[in-house]
Amino acid sequence: MGWMVDVVAGAMYNNDRSRITAAGGNFTRFQDIQINTYSNMRLFIADADQEVRMSLRLRLHQEAGMSVVGIAVRAGALLAQVAASQPDVVLLDWSLRGQPATGLLADLQGLEPRPLIVVLSVWPEAESEAVAAGADAFVSKTAPPDRLLALLHDWRSRLADRTPPAVDAPSATEGKCA
Repeated sequence: MGWMVDVVAGAMYNNDRSRITAAGGNFTRFQDIQINTYSNMRLFIADADQEVRMSLRLRLHQEAGMSVVGIAVRAGALLAQVAASQPDVVLLDWSLRGQPATGLLADLQGLEPRPLIVVLSVWPEAESEAVAAGADAFVSKTAPPDRLLALLHDWRSRLADRTPPAVDAPSATEGKCA
């Protein structure tokens, strides 16, 4: 089931392009492609440490153009939660309880749309394994918070600079950060 919203006109349409009316927010989606204007980067935090989760959530809440759309403390329901919230970025604790991180990375990479994945760890030596397993980036939890924020702002600006693909010919690389 697909639908789309003409953000400029504020109108919502079904797949057959018939107009529907609805109260609420504007979304931008077509049946086969999702066009995110990236006015707001959606982030999902998956970390077992409550202090880390709350610190990240508070700090990201203070950043313009970023919102936390979900939080997980264990690996068990992570995949379903991420699939349901469709974040742009998952911040994944390398030591998240419940499943080996390499398996979590593989599962997250199989989602559609695939989120970008930043692995967080107190062990800097985990970087090579995380990147080899498919993480898009690694940030040590011992690094200054500005390092993670700089990465996220860079990704957000790259995504915002992209022109959405034509409706009639979706791009095979749409949604991936280069």
